[in-house]
Amino acid sequence: MSRKRITLQDYLKANRIASRELEKEYKGSGFKAVHKIHKSTRQYVRKAKHRHKEEDSEQE
Repeated sequence: MSRKRITLQDYLKANRIASRELEKEYKGSGFKAVHKIHKSTRQYVRKAKHRHKEEDSEQE
């Protein structure tokens, strides 16, 4: 009986396939961003829900 050896390329390919399947189960289908852009704390936002309560009371 002949035995087939598992090469490094076979191992890496199987590992990539398994990793991708686990990622699909965890995140679901479609594209999900891994890293998000960091918003500056000094960025001006007009929406009231993003303002601090101190700033709202000063303007009134």
